[in-house]
Amino acid sequence: MNFGEHRKSMLRTEQSKVFDHNPRLLHGIMGLASEMGEMTMAYEKLETARERHKEHPQMRLRKTDYAEAKTNMKEELGDCYWYTNLILHEMGITCGGAIAQSITSPNFHKMRHTPGGFLKDLVICSGVLLDLMKARIYYNRDLVAEDIIGLTGSCIMILNLLCKDYGLTTSEVLEANDRKLQERYPEKFNVVDANVRDLKAEAAAVEGKEATS
Repeated sequence: MNFGEHRKSMLRTEQSKVFDHNPRLLHGIMGLASEMGEMTMAYEKLETARERHKEHPQMRLRKTDYAEAKTNMKEELGDCYWYTNLILHEMGITCGGAIAQSITSPNFHKMRHTPGGFLKDLVICSGVLLDLMKARIYYNRDLVAEDIIGLTGSCIMILNLLCKDYGLTTSEVLEANDRKLQERYPEKFNVVDANVRDLKAEAAAVEGKEATS
């Protein structure tokens, strides 16, 4: 079978009808999953810079590379927290409640105790969340609140562990994310600012600094 022949089979079994779903929940779950590529790149960049900094701590360039990589990781962690917060808001539960439910859930995913292991767990949990939402939208399968909450709680625990490993606190990551969004949307969300961004100013906002020209 070639791709042309396979396409006929694909079109025969495709489901194009969209069933009722919560658009804000979709935004949160889809957004979290979409961050995984950027999280992976930030992780690789930071790990590389961290190893170089350990080998040559006296070199200014290495220190700068590490600081920039850490800022990038802080930004990506903040984005992930934003999406998990949106999911939990729609599910009507607090962050602490979601973590507690995750720990007691039969689907609880045990954390691996390395940054790379944490990242793999995050990819798994966000991917399962997205699969549950796909089944809701295209297969009309009911969402199970406990699954959504438990998996999101697991994601938050993983994000917390990543913060700790890189010498960050959850509070400072959340504050950095808030500063970045204040820079992007001085008033409130609008489509123009969502698509036309000053990335240099946003990066400076993450660090609580003024952007330099």
